[in-house]
Amino acid sequence: MRIFRIVLIIILFGQGLRVFPQGSPGPEANKQDIGFEVLKNLDIYSNLIKELATDYVDVINPGQLNQTGIDAMLESLDPYTNFIPENQVEDYRFITTGQYGGIGALIHQQGKYVVISEPYEGSPAEKSGLKAGDKTEDQDVLNVYES
Repeated sequence: MRIFRIVLIIILFGQGLRVFPQGSPGPEANKQDIGFEVLKNLDIYSNLIKELATDYVDVINPGQLNQTGIDAMLESLDPYTNFIPENQVEDYRFITTGQYGGIGALIHQQGKYVVISEPYEGSPAEKSGLKAGDKTEDQDVLNVYES
């Protein structure tokens, strides 16, 4: 019964994928039709992942499976379009623009202290006078000691 449900969902998912043939929709396609098709396919995709998570013979990682699906979808468009997960956006922004959202310093832990390894040039850390080797103990009321 499990195999039948998974096969049925995969078939339905494949049918949903045929809604978007190669190329973009013609000018006669309106936004409501496209929105409906996107929602329909997202529902199919969501149900497929739920069924796999509950009925697949091995334990799956839904997050990893979803990332694989996103990567495959974007790869089918062109080799340059990529998805950057939320937890990597800050790193990507720093690499591509040099802008950093934190205090602007490389830090490490030394015993019970957080130590400034290197303040970035022009960063808030450098502008406030932090130097390599400075140790922090408290920030406002938040204790940075390990508990």
